[in-house]
Amino acid sequence: MYSPASPLDGASQARQAQALAFLLGRGVERAKAAELVGAYWSRCAAAGLDPVLALAQSVHETTDVRTGEPFASWWASPPRHNLAGIGVTGETRAHRADGAPDWQPGEDGRDRRGYAFASYAAGVLAHVVHLAAYRYAAGQEPPAIRPHLTASDDPRLPALVSAGRRGSARVLQDLDGKWAVPGLGYGASIAALANAIRATVSADGETSTGTGGGIMAICDRVQLIPPTNPNRLGRNLAGGKATGIAIHNTANRNRGANAAMHARFVGDPATHGGAELTSYHAVADDHETVQLLPFDEVGFHIGDGDNGPGNSTTLGIEICENSDGDFVKACHNAARVVAGWMQAFGIPLDEVHQHRSFASPAFPEVHSGCPAHLISGDLGVTWEGFKTMVSQAASKDPAQAEASALKAEAEAGVPALFRGALAREGEVDLTAFGGGTHERLAVYDKQRFHRLKGRTFAFLVAGPSSFEALFAAGKVVLF
Repeated sequence: MYSPASPLDGASQARQAQALAFLLGRGVERAKAAELVGAYWSRCAAAGLDPVLALAQSVHETTDVRTGEPFASWWASPPRHNLAGIGVTGETRAHRADGAPDWQPGEDGRDRRGYAFASYAAGVLAHVVHLAAYRYAAGQEPPAIRPHLTASDDPRLPALVSAGRRGSARVLQDLDGKWAVPGLGYGASIAALANAIRATVSADGETSTGTGGGIMAICDRVQLIPPTNPNRLGRNLAGGKATGIAIHNTANRNRGANAAMHARFVGDPATHGGAELTSYHAVADDHETVQLLPFDEVGFHIGDGDNGPGNSTTLGIEICENSDGDFVKACHNAARVVAGWMQAFGIPLDEVHQHRSFASPAFPEVHSGCPAHLISGDLGVTWEGFKTMVSQAASKDPAQAEASALKAEAEAGVPALFRGALAREGEVDLTAFGGGTHERLAVYDKQRFHRLKGRTFAFLVAGPSSFEALFAAGKVVLF
């Protein structure tokens, strides 16, 4: 249970699916709820914070008192996306067009004091950064969040630092009188909401499974093995979280033997992972990664039994090797998941092991050569090469990695003659020009080409449909 004494950096006591169900039950539109929950789980994993407490705080700050709907307050609504009352003081003034970043225009002709953010993602980041600044003294924050501890991501950070409040809040009640003024009972209110999330039954019929992070925004999608399947034990990992990671190859070169097929193989009550009752936490192919077990549950992927040291302490991921897929890309996708686990659970690279590193007394002939293709390197990636992929993925901030991927994709569609340094990149609303509402956009300083979902558009180069016009109209969100 959560209480005012719960640590901000404690282990999550609820799963992502429960948080989603909680928001849906309070009237939040599904796509919006999924975006916000995913963003909080991802950013809090990087910051070493409990995502349930961060989400509960945002619900407390943004619920419309008239309807009871979270994220529906004036401040949380577009175009402000302020999800935690960042800089909100309650002050108002007659409208002034002076460009002050801490004043936002209201519909009544008066400005309100507080900050606005370009998107829900930016609002979540600002919130998590501000919370991390309260929790950690300078230099003690996790490396993954450190690049974001800036005034550009959290405009109230300088005020927090100048007030001497870095590292001043270890538990919820430490926020009383700091985040909220006078703030009596502020932490207790957040704890109550966190317990409501914890008690929510998700769409898969489950509540929290333990003290670790059951569901996190690490894989592309979640397709849990049914809790009634015999290959899902439903017991927590030793100590409540993983201390190591086991890497597998699927040993299935058949066409179509991709992540979706393997998810069905272990999830279907009729097959339930075959004779070995196999289950693993995630599977990766060249297109996607799928979470199959909560990340705090035991899986049957080592072959050392219910209580074996491998099954009871490690997370397992299968890398698909289907002949109609790209094994190198599958390895890159798997490396992203492994890096996410390392960051979320504090697992060092030295504890990322081949399956064959563990004793598998039940099925030694099957498991002794796994992961076969990483051992042999015959499909283009060696074991050392895979670990290098993991190391590179772990060293990248998620937003930086996404920006790098966008840049590479954009450059692929731009003739070399016109390539210059990438000046700006982001998402753009092109509905007025025959495109979609959230198309990927790249702008180059020598010549503007726009790589949007595999097509290069030149019609935005000049005139009323220019990038500048779109930006001025609030149709662009820069990365």
